[in-house]
Order: sequence, then structure tokens, then C-alpha cells
Amino acid sequence: MNQSARSSDDSMDFTEKPRHQNNGWSVGKKTTRRKTSINLDEDVGRVLDQKTEETGLFLGRIINDSLRNHFGMSL
Repeated sequence: MNQSARSSDDSMDFTEKPRHQNNGWSVGKKTTRRKTSINLDEDVGRVLDQKTEETGLFLGRIINDSLRNHFGMSL
């Protein structure tokens, strides 16, 4: 997580809201997510739709796993 999202994490009151938005990061009690919106080329979108149907996994999970593999991060 980037430093600006982490530095404000200490002052967040989760009793009022379960998640807080900060500089594109969605910070919760147990998880932190980077929010993004991208436009995919048609061929990539079709492959992702096919993988979703084949595996039953959510689109975000397929994309995250693919990016981890591409960048050499462990799954």
C-alpha cells in the first residue's frame, strides 16, 4: 500500500464506516484494496469472460492472479 493511504489508516474510525477511501485505496479493518477502472480490448474481454465461465472465479480474481504471474509474484 502507498504511504499516504497507510499514514491516514491510524486515524480512521471504523465504527462509523466499515471502509474508507483514500487516494484510490479502499481501506477496511482487515483488507486494503487498490480501486481502478480500465478499458479492456475486445479480445482480452472475451478471454476474461470465457475464463470466468470456465473457472467460476470472479473477474477480479482472474486479473489479480494473471498480474501476479506476469510480475513474478507468488500466488
